[in-house]
Amino acid sequence: MNKILEVLKISKQVGLEDVLVSRPKAREMYEIALSQIGHLSSDDVVYCDFLGITACSSSFADEFVLNIQKQILLTENTLLIIKNVVPDVLYDINAALRLRNEKDSLKLLLLSYNNKEYAVEGDKLEPNLKEVFLMLKSSEQITARDIAQRFDVEINNASNRLKKLHVSHLALKREVNTETGLRHAYYLP
Repeated sequence: MNKILEVLKISKQVGLEDVLVSRPKAREMYEIALSQIGHLSSDDVVYCDFLGITACSSSFADEFVLNIQKQILLTENTLLIIKNVVPDVLYDINAALRLRNEKDSLKLLLLSYNNKEYAVEGDKLEPNLKEVFLMLKSSEQITARDIAQRFDVEINNASNRLKKLHVSHLALKREVNTETGLRHAYYLP
C-alpha cells in the first residue's frame, strides 16, 4: 500500500513553512509522520513528498528523514522514497546521510525519485550494486537469472546482489511462477 507524507503540510502543523530547520521541530514532524504512516506491512511504500520545500538543514534531515528510514528498515519488503526534492535539500539530506553513516558506522541509504528518475542517495553503494540498480530502475522487474546473464556471474552471486539491494530497502521483492519454478523478482514501484 502507498502512504504519502506531504512534508510541507506536516511542517505547517509545527509552525514551519518551506524552510526546514531546528532539530526539535524535526522531532515533532517525525512523530506526526509516524502517526500518519501507522502500521507498516510488507509491500508498503512510504512516499516522503518534499514538494514546496525550498531549504532544509542537515540536522533537520537527520532527525526527520533518516529516522523515518530507520523505522522503515524495521519492516521487511518496505520502501521509503523521497520525491520532489530540490537540489539544495537533496544536498543536505546527503550530508546528513554521510554524517550519520560515519558517526554510527552505518550503511544507511535512501531511495529518491526526482524528474521521473530513481536514484540512490548516500555514497555507500558498492560498484557492482550500482550496476544492478541501474538495470533495476530501467526494468519492470528483474531476477537473479537476469543479473547472472547480463553480468556473466554465477546465479548465487547475482542473487546476493539483489538481496543486498532488497535488505537496504532499495528494491521490493515478490514471488513469481515461471516454467522452471518459483523465483524472486525485484522491482521498483
